[in-house]
Amino acid sequence: SYNPQPVQHQQNPQSYNPQPAQHQQNPQSSLLMNYDGQFIYSQNSNVNNRRNSSPSDPLNILESKLISKGYNKKIIDLALELCGDNEKLATGFCSEFVNYLKMGFSENHIKHSLVLYKNDREKCVQFLSMISIMSIEQEKEFLNTLYLFDNDIDKATLFLDGLKQLENLGLDKDKSKEALILTNMDVQKSIDMLLKNN
Repeated sequence: SYNPQPVQHQQNPQSYNPQPAQHQQNPQSSLLMNYDGQFIYSQNSNVNNRRNSSPSDPLNILESKLISKGYNKKIIDLALELCGDNEKLATGFCSEFVNYLKMGFSENHIKHSLVLYKNDREKCVQFLSMISIMSIEQEKEFLNTLYLFDNDIDKATLFLDGLKQLENLGLDKDKSKEALILTNMDVQKSIDMLLKNN
């Protein structure tokens, strides 16, 4: 099953509320995710390519401010990549990132959660709690399924649970995927469809 018991986390991150962005549907996005779940940067939008060496460059000024607040360079670079020179958003992003680190989640998973769900704290924690106890193969399949369902965790989980049931019945995996999509994740209708077409 792809519905593992969530890990118990107690801390409540501070607010981070940027405008929504659909990174994976936009090929010009500053951050894209490949099928291995790794982050890759577009050369046209890499934060380093937008900077100049002038101390008055807004990104350099904001970077200095964030460093003075104690945030590390890796988090700052990602914040600037996603938020540009908007100080409120970049500071909020760094704050959220640090709080999720304190909750025990990995940096890579936190990157995913904030890129995918931004200020939706409930979705971020749901995502982090699930993915943190998955195997590498489960993680890849989960991320690919999220991509398929526009990052809807509930639909992705329903799909993967249904797929597992169909595979346990000895049904073809690829055909089962098609059937689940066509039946809106109705397992019984998918079974009927697959048996009828065999």
